Amino acid sequence: EVVPQLSKEFEITILAPMFDNNQVGFPNTTVVRFPVFKFQIGDFPPAKPPFRKIKKYIKEADIVWIQSIGPIGSLAAMNAHKYKKNLVSYVHSIEWELVPNSVTENKFMRFLLEKFIKFFSRYIYNKCDMLMVPSKLIAEKFIENKITSPKAIIKLGTNMKKFVPPLSRDEAKKNININPKNKVISFVGRIGREKDLTTLYRAFVQLKKRMQDVVLLIVGTGVKEVMDLFEKRKDVFVVGSKDDVVPYLQATDVYVLPSLTETTSLSTIEAMACGCNVISTKVGRISEYIQNGVNGFFFPTGNVYVLRMKLQKLLENQELMNTIGEKARQSVLTSFAWENTIKDIEKVFDGFKDSESLVE
Repeated sequence: EVVPQLSKEFEITILAPMFDNNQVGFPNTTVVRFPVFKFQIGDFPPAKPPFRKIKKYIKEADIVWIQSIGPIGSLAAMNAHKYKKNLVSYVHSIEWELVPNSVTENKFMRFLLEKFIKFFSRYIYNKCDMLMVPSKLIAEKFIENKITSPKAIIKLGTNMKKFVPPLSRDEAKKNININPKNKVISFVGRIGREKDLTTLYRAFVQLKKRMQDVVLLIVGTGVKEVMDLFEKRKDVFVVGSKDDVVPYLQATDVYVLPSLTETTSLSTIEAMACGCNVISTKVGRISEYIQNGVNGFFFPTGNVYVLRMKLQKLLENQELMNTIGEKARQSVLTSFAWENTIKDIEKVFDGFKDSESLVE
């Protein structure tokens, strides 16, 4: 959404991992792919970027815009600082919450990882000339962690013309081979430990004892032990990663985000744009755009019982689902236009008056 617009003003080079089925290109933009390791950290293989190649691209750039502090982003940031390039980061996650929860379930190891990642995050982010953050809440978390770089609040958006409610949810279910008589609960995204999908699984198992006409739809791939949990049941549809998730959201009655940590959660906004009812944990910016009982519902992190109760309450009341779904769609329409996101990003880059090229 952002790159095509920025490419009208900037010469853009994107440095990115070479993930499977991810050969995306853009007009007026160079995409450089780096190989990844065979092993995984959490649910994804880390990139192994050549140091000299990254240094070459950074030295040629006027602005360096990083999207994470993983292997590529960290090396880019350190080289940008070394060669005195304008350095900007968009904060898509709170790394000291994300990494420990995604890597291990061992509490002691989580504690050690959190300490290290906080230190490393502070080190990298304090080298930035500007941090783009999706909300005031995230900005405050970074300030608490002594990350003092200037911050611009830039809210992410969604494509309102792409993510739309179906003409018929029953027909949408038929289109993905689900019986329209069934109610569909779904999750779309990375199957990472920090998403806490075991809570969703347990709530679904409890719900099935009370409601037979309900199925679970999982769109995504990730950690094997979590995937195995879902794949062993006939009433769970695990369809893997999809380039176009709209047909699956349009077939969804209730979308569940049981995550332990988020910043914006674009998948939740996309679900709301498709008129889905949403039940979510109160994490990140989600607490700003969901009003409990108005356009969605919250449940306490890890609380299987409350999640099951709220699922049952919705699924047994079609009128309530219709009302919540309509309000979810309307709240997204008024607050999440990509056009506003792009304008705010352009303002940041326009602030670097001498910039002629951009490396993302």
